[in-house]
Amino acid sequence: SSTQTLPQILTELAQYGITRLLVEGGPTLIGQFITHNLIDQIHWLQAPILIGSDGINAINSLNITKLIDASKFKIIKNQILDGNNLLILKTR
Repeated sequence: SSTQTLPQILTELAQYGITRLLVEGGPTLIGQFITHNLIDQIHWLQAPILIGSDGINAINSLNITKLIDASKFKIIKNQILDGNNLLILKTR
């Protein structure tokens, strides 16, 4: 079996007409999509609780050393939904 990169897999899916995906993953998968600039929109649901560094990271390290290199997003929507904050972001 061959190992394909995430961009190669998405290119192959596009050949079958699949050009939009809903990605619900852990910190590694989400980090890979961000690292490869494969995200055009994020729906981020935040609960009003703080657990500090004992929690699970939402996104693995992106190895950003300068703020200018960070992924930038535009806020499309910000609303309270069932006591949580729903933030919808779109890439710039």
